Amino acid sequence: MPGGTDFITWPAARVSAPRLARLKCIKAAGRGRRLGSGAGLADPTFITQLLPFVNWPPPKQRSDRISRVVFSIHRNRDALAKEQGSPMSKWLLAISAACAVHFSAIANSAEAAWTEAQKQVLQVDRQWAGAELRRDATALRRILDDGFIAVYGSGKVVDKETFIKDVIGDPSDKMLSQDLGDITVRVQGNTAVVVETDTIRGTDGGQPYVTALRLTTTYIKRNSHWVALAEHFARATDLKADEAAIRKADSDWVEAARSKHVDAWLAFYADDAVVLPPNDKVANGRESARKSVGDLLSLPGLSITWQPTNVAVARSGDIAYLTGAYSIAFNGANGEPLTDQGKLLEVWKKQRDGKWLCAADIWNSDLPTSPPPK
Repeated sequence: MPGGTDFITWPAARVSAPRLARLKCIKAAGRGRRLGSGAGLADPTFITQLLPFVNWPPPKQRSDRISRVVFSIHRNRDALAKEQGSPMSKWLLAISAACAVHFSAIANSAEAAWTEAQKQVLQVDRQWAGAELRRDATALRRILDDGFIAVYGSGKVVDKETFIKDVIGDPSDKMLSQDLGDITVRVQGNTAVVVETDTIRGTDGGQPYVTALRLTTTYIKRNSHWVALAEHFARATDLKADEAAIRKADSDWVEAARSKHVDAWLAFYADDAVVLPPNDKVANGRESARKSVGDLLSLPGLSITWQPTNVAVARSGDIAYLTGAYSIAFNGANGEPLTDQGKLLEVWKKQRDGKWLCAADIWNSDLPTSPPPK
């Protein structure tokens, strides 16, 4: 290595102007000192004076990179030790020791600061949930930034005051509890993002409901306090679980039909269900379907079953359809055995309490139509 050459190159993007000036002074003190000379940069004290002047990434990235550096230093320490007596090895061992100590201290302090910020953000997040339960507009105005916006699952965008009005404005919709879970927090300087699931239990018009929402909230630190700047929420969905729930409900419905109790059958319809039985008028509403269901279940010698061939749940997680096939056997007017088989289509809707009910039901035969009597 030619004498008098600056053998350390510092990327300009990583060094601020004031630190760069001080760094040049430190480098000047070591100018002309060759590697392995046993002085200058080989001195651990000199190394630790130099390291703080380098700009590293933000705390979380910094701690991750530092961990990799320290690991690399320790991994190669044994190989360096084999070169005992070499001036180069003495210098490298000295700088590795200094780096390990200094980087470990930076990592620990950065991680502690990052964790404390997480705690502060989560505390505000829980205060927000409590304010909604209490319908506390004053607390909400303190927690939400003046520029706050919310994006609902439908895509509707509202400002701070409209959001507060939506939360506390409808006395018939009472939130009883909010359970926050599956929480992830990311902090970057004075900005934080919280992703979580909020399971809300309450009553609407006296009827109980359970709603699971997936929330993404952005917080900013303003005047040493964390406030919410934006939130997006949508219904939390587990499509496989919803499909399994519908298949289970449909199977239970078959058992209810085999019991031949009309009310047991009707319990699987929503209040406003539309039922379209074959060779009969449409029934609008659960009670309107009572006659057609009663006529079916009163057939002598009735044996009935059906099974789904496909269940498809919408990505919104609140509506689905089921297609399938049925078979039925009963005794005719003269006691002769009769059979029928056909297809069916059911539309299912998730209710406010999380239960799935059939909102539309139609079935018809695969058999050809009998010719009209002559």
